[in-house]
Amino acid sequence: MDELEVHIIYLIDSRAHNNLFPVISFDPQKYKGMMEKIDITATGVVDSIRNKMAVATVSNKGLMPSGVLSEFQGAYSVLLFETTSTPVSGSILLSISATSSGMPSLYYISISRAGNVTGNPNLKVKVLSGSYNIKIKAKTEADGKCRIYAERLQYTPILDALLMNSYGISMKMEAADNSAFEGGFEATFDL
Repeated sequence: MDELEVHIIYLIDSRAHNNLFPVISFDPQKYKGMMEKIDITATGVVDSIRNKMAVATVSNKGLMPSGVLSEFQGAYSVLLFETTSTPVSGSILLSISATSSGMPSLYYISISRAGNVTGNPNLKVKVLSGSYNIKIKAKTEADGKCRIYAERLQYTPILDALLMNSYGISMKMEAADNSAFEGGFEATFDL
């Protein structure tokens, strides 16, 4: 039974990490009627499994910490990240391409806000390469929670985000409707 549990955990973990590695040697039909959904809440068990698996790098497949590297493809605006605390400090590299073979534009996004402040955080975008062909917008709620979006202006962007450092930030990379950031603010363009 231990081997079956490992296979189930392996399957769950791979789906949770955007399939950075393939699920191998698991035939669900073979275990049909024997399986049940297992919700793993013991962080020690999860950490133990993570410690045994390869770490993902630019050239090697494996596990990467949640929220560090994210990808999105689609004809939508994208919820990039949201704040999880009042004080916020972080930076993100965002690569955007109109096609899989096109030359991407690279942006550096920085965000900061002092503790006990519920207003808009300082949000700046600097173009490192390419052109500014997408708008970074945000909306802050009354409680200080802020969501940062990449507004789709043209084409179908392919977005890759790398969280460089963060305090109070959670990566999302989810499709978003433009009405979600209506009445919000746009990031300051930093030359």
